[in-house]
Amino acid sequence: MAEQDRGIPPILSPEAGEADISTKALIAAVIIFLVVVIVASAGAWLLIKRWAHIEPSPALPPSPQPTVQTEPPLQIAPALDLQSLRQREDRLLQSTEWIDQGAGIARIPIEDAMALLVKRTGRKDEPHTDHPRD
Repeated sequence: MAEQDRGIPPILSPEAGEADISTKALIAAVIIFLVVVIVASAGAWLLIKRWAHIEPSPALPPSPQPTVQTEPPLQIAPALDLQSLRQREDRLLQSTEWIDQGAGIARIPIEDAMALLVKRTGRKDEPHTDHPRD
């Protein structure tokens, strides 16, 4: 009763009886753990001893350096390349040629195409767009 008066639960009092952990089970677990550690260590030691006697394979000769250029080539004169591109595009925009003569598809200059569109639609004002103007 004295323990209950002091606030000690009855299970922790010295008169509680048996211990919560079985001593036999604890000893068995420690022995099993030690056996597993000893077996694993012996196996690792045997593997290391066996691999120590294996001769390493001869070194491979170095691979030849690639002769093919792996990076993209840099432009030597970007301004001239841009000018050349614009000239080709302008030539295409200003030239007349058949794309598919059988289907009646041709390339014509932009000014001629705009004039032809105005002529076909009969409109001389700006075409109406659905987008509001800024």
